[in-house]
Amino acid sequence: MEAKRFFGWAGASTLVVVLSACGGGGGGSGGDERTAPPATTISSSSQGSQAAAGATQSANVVTGGGSQLGGLGEIGLSALTAAPKKGHSLARQRAAAESDPVFGKAISMQNRLLAPRVKKAAGRAQALRAAKVGTQTVTAFGPDPFPCDSGSGSISGTFDDATNNITLTVTFVDCFDAFDGSTTNGTMTLSGTFTDGTSSFSGSMTLTFTNLTIVTGSETMTANLTMGTSFTISTSFTDYTDTFGFNADGAISFSDGVDSVSITYDAMDYSATERYAEDGSANVLIDKLTEVMDGGVTFAAVVLSVSVSQSLDFYDMTTVWDWTQWYTDFTTITQTINGTFSYSETPVVCANGTYVIVTNTPITWDSMQGFATAGQLTINSNTIIVFNSDGSITVTVGANAPVDFTDVSDLEAECPISDPGMADLSPT
Repeated sequence: MEAKRFFGWAGASTLVVVLSACGGGGGGSGGDERTAPPATTISSSSQGSQAAAGATQSANVVTGGGSQLGGLGEIGLSALTAAPKKGHSLARQRAAAESDPVFGKAISMQNRLLAPRVKKAAGRAQALRAAKVGTQTVTAFGPDPFPCDSGSGSISGTFDDATNNITLTVTFVDCFDAFDGSTTNGTMTLSGTFTDGTSSFSGSMTLTFTNLTIVTGSETMTANLTMGTSFTISTSFTDYTDTFGFNADGAISFSDGVDSVSITYDAMDYSATERYAEDGSANVLIDKLTEVMDGGVTFAAVVLSVSVSQSLDFYDMTTVWDWTQWYTDFTTITQTINGTFSYSETPVVCANGTYVIVTNTPITWDSMQGFATAGQLTINSNTIIVFNSDGSITVTVGANAPVDFTDVSDLEAECPISDPGMADLSPT
């Protein structure tokens, strides 16, 4: 599935995909319960086809959760530990940028201008932690100068060696960087903790941007945003589980003097749990990824003087990928999609409404052929999506005549919505 409209998200994802109680520092589900609007009535085959198109793409939004900001989260976590992290976010960003030029501009600005500042702050935290490990003391530092070629910047914080807690505050006042020609104003704070055990370790980080503005030439990036990432890894000789969470609340915007993009998060919360286990003889017993998305995100853009916006709200949208059988037949991957999402687009094109997705039979993907060969979903109780063995898809609304589509791309062309940085729904 190619990226649609003007946004690649993130999503990602991503990206992702995202903080449940913002300011809490963790990630993953567990925020305040949200109540979805009533499900939209689907009465015609065209409505059902559009809803089905939205349903398959909503799974991509979950899978791409956090990609746009996930890269910053991964950098922030480096302040706490050198522990391995998935690194999916940057790959998803590249996929989005390649297929969506406007989103590509936004990602380029973020990676060129904002990410290096987060990386410098994380590096200062790493140095402080390395110097004080083993002291079992609380150490304060700063305010120290933050590198600026003109203007000023300062960095201060604390590190508690007994608890592995760290805090940083970076303040910019007309801080000019001759390398990229940018001027930065505003504040960035980072706080987090890390726990290391014999068979498990975990960390969490909260990164807050307050009135942070970076200007270079015609480009401007502004952030008033709190985001958090967290991870937990538990491993043994035959069993490995990792959980990655991302959450965000606030807004970030990008403009290059021609096009502009803003992304606003409303208590967006994404979590992914991966489980891999063997039986001790290298036979895989389970290889499964569970992703959950909750919260809202709104994209707004002005592209060639045309204003468009899209809003998505998720209510425990859960996608589960299972590769276990693939280790036996080198072909089969299964997927389930369950939960509720609401979609709104201005100007209205299609599929605005609220949709409840239930997996009746898991979608079976043939990784050799690259398409789904079995599976059945229900949307809003009366719309049935059947994945056929030849890769085609049949959509039936109540007593209406079935409508056939040649493949997933053909179905999604009925109502293309934002792709969160994933180039394709398929798992290949």
